[in-house]
Amino acid sequence: MSAGTSSATLLQGFALLSRQTSPQFASALALIWDHAQGSHGGSRVCVSLLLGLYNGKRFPFELTELRCLDDALTEAAFTVLRQDALRCEREVHEWLNVLYGTRSMGARFELLAINWRKPRAQKGKAARQEIEDHLARMLAAERPAFGVPASIAGATA
Repeated sequence: MSAGTSSATLLQGFALLSRQTSPQFASALALIWDHAQGSHGGSRVCVSLLLGLYNGKRFPFELTELRCLDDALTEAAFTVLRQDALRCEREVHEWLNVLYGTRSMGARFELLAINWRKPRAQKGKAARQEIEDHLARMLAAERPAFGVPASIAGATA
């Protein structure tokens, strides 16, 4: 679970996403997102996978990077890829919006790209500050989807 997300919000988001897709996809996406928040090699691969699904032209994903993941993360990555390839009803950041009861995942993905110094990420402190300000405005204006505060602490860290 991402820091700051209430258990109730995540459980409600998980139930909603499970009904719209499958419990396996909801679990896999949550696992990949959770690992993308870290700072280890598996995190780098999870970030690359998510950014590749978010915008593959800007953030191409090298499939051989999957070799760096442990078995559980590899299976989760395949589940997320399978859902996106076979039933792409929403973009990955939109599924995460459902899961976490927020509307700010697009901005969070842009921050991931900057934080991990991805080529084609917006450059410079001004771009970073602009995205952080945009994210802060979104979170301040956001009405939680489930009546529970949906902030995810550390989003701009």
